[in-house]
Amino acid sequence: AVFAGIVVAVLNAAHQQRLAKAQRLAVQCATIRPEFIPGQPLRIFFLATRHRPTFRHTAYDQAQAFAKIGCQTMLFDESLLAGSNIPEVLGLYHWQESLAAFNPHVVIDLNYNFTWHSSNLVQLHPDVFKIIEIFDPIPLVTHGDPVPWRKRDLLYPLTSYYEKQLYATGANPNQVMVRGFSYNEQTFFDQALPRRRKIIFVGNAYINPAQKAPGCEPLIAQLEEIFAAGEAFTPARIEQLARKYSYPEYWIRDHMLGYVVRKGSLHWLCALADEIEIEIYGNQWESDPLVYPFSKGALPHGKQVAQAYNEAEYVLVIHPYDLQSRRLLEVVACGATPVVYDCRAIADRPHWDDHCLWYRSRASLSAALSGLQPPLPPHLICSGRSYTDFARHIVNRVQHWLRAEAS
Repeated sequence: AVFAGIVVAVLNAAHQQRLAKAQRLAVQCATIRPEFIPGQPLRIFFLATRHRPTFRHTAYDQAQAFAKIGCQTMLFDESLLAGSNIPEVLGLYHWQESLAAFNPHVVIDLNYNFTWHSSNLVQLHPDVFKIIEIFDPIPLVTHGDPVPWRKRDLLYPLTSYYEKQLYATGANPNQVMVRGFSYNEQTFFDQALPRRRKIIFVGNAYINPAQKAPGCEPLIAQLEEIFAAGEAFTPARIEQLARKYSYPEYWIRDHMLGYVVRKGSLHWLCALADEIEIEIYGNQWESDPLVYPFSKGALPHGKQVAQAYNEAEYVLVIHPYDLQSRRLLEVVACGATPVVYDCRAIADRPHWDDHCLWYRSRASLSAALSGLQPPLPPHLICSGRSYTDFARHIVNRVQHWLRAEAS
């Protein structure tokens, strides 16, 4: 008992020392003012969190794009310690030290990850621009509580639905700009390879939402009925279901619909195995006996996914409410024909009506795979949507802001 008490005391003392250091660095980060010198490159800081591997890839891709157009970049990867590839839990002050030493003009904040540690310890000088990209229904967005946005917080919600929720937090319209995903044009491009007549899907099996929210089975059953009937999930219908079953709209959109539409779409696809070759890539498909026979395992992000897209004639693109997804961009950049779940009734424009093959039933999915091609080239969808295009947009927006302030 005495030894255990000593250990606890030592750990508490270490925690207090780390906290004190983080507090000192927070003051330093908040008071270091970056100097904007005309003609000099902007310094862009990225934080890659170990919690979300997808956003780590995004941070690396974006950092590469900003460097390509001449910016100075620093990416602090929380997953790497002393050159090791073993994930470690780092103290907040590790990246605070990097941030203070780099003194960035711009901080790129993916999904508001800077608040995952402590908002009281994550402060920036008022002159620093913070680019906040909102990809998911994070509590900051869904709760609707007031947020003390900084003047130079520039918000990029994925959809107009998130945009409306940001306004409820007090965001100013001149801070908010809806912008879909971007893609890495140095990895995803048409390699002009011979294509096999096959359709592939790249994505993991979703966990049944009932495992996270017991009691939602009746709502999932009704969503499955609507999907099986080939009916559209309109905003009005989702609002009606939210009232009927007492669930938040965002929970239905982002958790339940994704599960129902992905599972149902792949069941339809696998039933067409006599008509076309099918390959499914991703994790956890062993849990689905209908899909598992077509499962080829997971593909690492990047070049191997691009290779798979370049070898296939068709790629299935499944999203319950978004037509600006990174998956769609990557598919068309690689020259494959996208076969897309028809969510135009709820998705933001542009809808790419003439650039995709559409399905919302097993019959329409079968028809899409009968040799048809969209009226317009699908690759036009990704025009202006690369990470390099996004980097140029951010630099231009910052420079325009500075010029407007100086005039």
